[in-house]
Amino acid sequence: METPKRFTKEEESLLKEFYPVNGSVWVGWKTLLPSRSDSSIRSRAHKMGLVVTSAQAKFTSDEDRLIMRWYPVYGKNFSKWSTLIPGRTKDEIAYYAEHNLALDPPAIKKRGRSSTWNELEDTLIKTYYPVYGGDKEIWDEYLPNHTVDEIRKRAQRLSAQNKSRIWSDEEIALLNDFLTKFTEISDKSLKQVASRISTIAKNNE
Repeated sequence: METPKRFTKEEESLLKEFYPVNGSVWVGWKTLLPSRSDSSIRSRAHKMGLVVTSAQAKFTSDEDRLIMRWYPVYGKNFSKWSTLIPGRTKDEIAYYAEHNLALDPPAIKKRGRSSTWNELEDTLIKTYYPVYGGDKEIWDEYLPNHTVDEIRKRAQRLSAQNKSRIWSDEEIALLNDFLTKFTEISDKSLKQVASRISTIAKNNE
């Protein structure tokens, strides 16, 4: 079996120019690179760090605005790209942001070292903290550059109270009913029961 020839500089130049726009299945490759298969073109492009950008459609002005607003903050790994710009891959957005819009990706930050808050982060806290509180898994996804303690303090400043910690009248009534019945069937006082509940809660934190 004949060993495939290496890509020449001329071929690599063609890949750089046309691959990001057309991908590996473009009919034009049959003319430009007639001896190369789709798989070989794709493999070489990958090794060269090339990605397919907008092969079928140009980015809209709204997409430009969103990318210019959030790419310098979160880069390509922003978990909300699929919601903000559906139909675009993270690599596609990153390539377009850096090569077409001349945007720089955010500097890599260590978790817990970000001391500033932006508008989107505050919005996320106002929206999700009342629902999830200090759930680490949630905030690892939404705000990976902040610790849960930082998020909790920011939520307090934003008056974003965790609704799960607010007792409703019905919950209070149920608790009172339970405690009353428990003390009736046991030899423990209400104070003793409350003390034991407090101890159990601390052990389960």
